[in-house]
Amino acid sequence: MLEFFLHPSNLSLWIIIGIIIASIFIKNFWCRVLCPYGALLGILGIFSPTAIKREESMCRGCKNCDYVCPAAIKVSKKKRINSAECIGCFECVSNCREKDVLKIEFLDFGPISGTFIGILAVLTLLSFWVWGRLSGHWFR
Repeated sequence: MLEFFLHPSNLSLWIIIGIIIASIFIKNFWCRVLCPYGALLGILGIFSPTAIKREESMCRGCKNCDYVCPAAIKVSKKKRINSAECIGCFECVSNCREKDVLKIEFLDFGPISGTFIGILAVLTLLSFWVWGRLSGHWFR
């Protein structure tokens, strides 16, 4: 891997230059278009148990949620945000100027807090670690 960066080929340099130029014109070009990890997360995001729900009747249409979204999702135009582009950062929820317009929902049980999602994520990762240790798949 070090050799790639110490002695890049002409093709590698042109590809890197192309990605840099595309990133100037398209926000997060690599992450949104080319990154295989982003594609995997996008597929998993479609089947995510959490989604952001927007109460249309309470929304003033300030579009602040659109401006803060790193994935450039038009949150102000959707009723439910559960797409492959959503990375689950919940910036739109935390930056919404109106109270209870944007809510995080877990399945269809109603709104939940971001703290609950964090705890659930840690418990999920911890359960995989415990399973790996007990089954002998995780070594020291």
